[in-house]
Amino acid sequence: MGETPSGVEGGVGEMVFPYGGFIFKVCFEFGGKEHLAEFYNNWKYLYMVPLIERINELIKDTGYQYYGLHNEDIILVVLREDEAEKLKKERGWALYLPQVKAHA
Repeated sequence: MGETPSGVEGGVGEMVFPYGGFIFKVCFEFGGKEHLAEFYNNWKYLYMVPLIERINELIKDTGYQYYGLHNEDIILVVLREDEAEKLKKERGWALYLPQVKAHA
């Protein structure tokens, strides 16, 4: 599929959400550049959409994207758009591209 991210580092940021939780920050190299992405946890739910959306931006020109399956952000498959459309049409899979604005 192409380049693999390297130099992955992470850390826990400040507590967020009214009932607690954390922002997790992930720093990685891809395409010769350093990138920062975040995801969140509120003690009950791991909100990966911002991280997935950022990775999808970076790999867009490969023709592949991470798709969520059945509205579960933790279940992901990497597909080309034509593969995703085929699975939707022929097998009725409920695939979607995770997007922050769609979940906010």
